[in-house]
Amino acid sequence: MRLIAAALAALVAFPALADTVSWTHPTSYTDGSALVVADIASTTIEWSNTNPFGTVAGSQIVTGSANTATTPNTPAGTTRCYRAKTTVVAAKGGQTSVPSNVSCKTVPFPAPNPPTLIDVILAWLRGVFSRFA
Repeated sequence: MRLIAAALAALVAFPALADTVSWTHPTSYTDGSALVVADIASTTIEWSNTNPFGTVAGSQIVTGSANTATTPNTPAGTTRCYRAKTTVVAAKGGQTSVPSNVSCKTVPFPAPNPPTLIDVILAWLRGVFSRFA
């Protein structure tokens, strides 16, 4: 039973270990012609640990028409900004888009737990037991 309680406490104490990023695929090329989902070879998700987006701290390539990615968790007390780039299949030139707009996530430091008022409890217990002395 204690093992189960410890496991549940660990799940509550630790936040999610990953960030989920989602996006909408482009529907046209820069010349205005239609871009069908089958033309998309991959989407590259890049992240930076600064706002505005600065140096790329990491990236992940998602193949095909997927439109979500799981990236490492944003640590407490930091901001992580994301952007995406689409690459089309080689048969359509293999070009990569310019980066998308930027979306940021800030994770504050967790608040401390409240203190326990031990002195009030001890004073009350002293009062109770002093009646029997």
